Amino acid sequence: MRSSPTPEISTADANDLIVRAYKAGYHARDAEVAALHRECSRLWLAAFGDRERREYLLDRLDRAAELADRDDVDDVLDETWRIYCESLIKVREPVQLNPTTEHFKEVA
Repeated sequence: MRSSPTPEISTADANDLIVRAYKAGYHARDAEVAALHRECSRLWLAAFGDRERREYLLDRLDRAAELADRDDVDDVLDETWRIYCESLIKVREPVQLNPTTEHFKEVA
């Protein structure tokens, strides 16, 4: 029996398929990786004593309030809370404004 010939695939097409497969696999794990980051941050915070954890979180809230107190912000309390909640996603990093948020404010 004779098998049908295998279609020829160019190197560029093969590389494109590999890249697409890699990206699909990478993005399929985004939720799992995000959950692992949250768990890691939760455990990191749990390593603090109660008093140190409270002070750390209150310092982050103070920093968010400083960032929210700008001329282009109508409701500083809402902006403070938004920045603070957003900063909890990356609780081990300094509180800062999201560059995307800054861009949207400039456009608006």
